[in-house]
Amino acid sequence: QSNEPMESKVFGRRLIYSHHIISKTKRRDILRLSSDCKLTGYMKIGWPGLIIVEGLEEDCLSFYDEIRRWAWQYLVVRGETRENIKGDAAVDDIRCFDSFQEIDDMSTVADHCRRVGLESLFMT
Repeated sequence: QSNEPMESKVFGRRLIYSHHIISKTKRRDILRLSSDCKLTGYMKIGWPGLIIVEGLEEDCLSFYDEIRRWAWQYLVVRGETRENIKGDAAVDDIRCFDSFQEIDDMSTVADHCRRVGLESLFMT
């Protein structure tokens, strides 16, 4: 047990909307980057494209800062949430997604968000 002061961390979520996500290179790079940033969520490929990520706030910011530099027809954060997590609260305990998955069906993403209480984020 450490005597260091309890650090407050911020858990974030982002819903990122794109005109489309079809490039195999971009899809591979998003999967790699989400893993590097320890983010979970979904990448809905096709038209429109949608990315939902969750994890530590600084990792969400790093992820978006990186992908927004890439060539996109249209890319925007449509919704975001933040919550403080204190002390030993594990980031994994508040995650709503088990992994980061590529999917081609919007209704699967919508249904999952509804089940885990993120419908309002999805509806943004």
